[in-house]
Amino acid sequence: AVRAAHSLLVCLTVLTSGSQAAVAAQARQKSVLVLYAVPRDAQLAVVGDREMSRLLGAAPPDGIDYYSEYMDVARLAQSDYQTSFHEFLELKYEQRRFDAVIAMGDMPLTFVSRFRDNLFAGTPIVFFATGEAHPQVSNATGIVATPDLSGTLDLASQLQPDLEQVFVVSGAKDTETERIARAQFAPFAQRLAISYLSGLPARELEARLATLPARSAAYYLVVNRDGDNRNFNPLDYLDRIA
Repeated sequence: AVRAAHSLLVCLTVLTSGSQAAVAAQARQKSVLVLYAVPRDAQLAVVGDREMSRLLGAAPPDGIDYYSEYMDVARLAQSDYQTSFHEFLELKYEQRRFDAVIAMGDMPLTFVSRFRDNLFAGTPIVFFATGEAHPQVSNATGIVATPDLSGTLDLASQLQPDLEQVFVVSGAKDTETERIARAQFAPFAQRLAISYLSGLPARELEARLATLPARSAAYYLVVNRDGDNRNFNPLDYLDRIA
């Protein structure tokens, strides 16, 4: 999160320093809105919000008027949620003109591309995305960083040469993270038996993990929600199953 905040600050500086709107608005304090895909208490938001506001606040002489919102898309996946969230932002910030919007994640970037003309017309966008199929947004710059899940599994194989089976823990079934894992882990299938413990209720998942066979490893992706649609803090749940 800290590295992402530093990198996004560079992108934001490049994007706004050459814009005529930024030059014309030197006399007033700049304002920035950050949209997170995760809930407010997620580690990315806790660390990112702290570092983002610190770095941005230290840039201009008068600091930054800093705002952040949290979409919590893992728990709020209703099809009409984005429309309701758009209406909330429209009401909350109807008197506010942002100098930049930072989209922290694929869903915030998709949201911005969908509602930009209404909410952020003409505002520069800085984004952090994890997939190459992210929306193409005008007057925008950002970072695309696909998680290197296969590198971790390769390291596990080197540290445990007799490894035979891997049990991948991903909470709710068919999440974006699980889809990335399945694609990246496919080359390992010739030498490892890989099972995906997804879509299970927490109690059943924990029972499976408590009885893993010898020469196996548990690969924890993330558990925001289990197969019974119960919600969890991913880091707290990692402690629980460990």
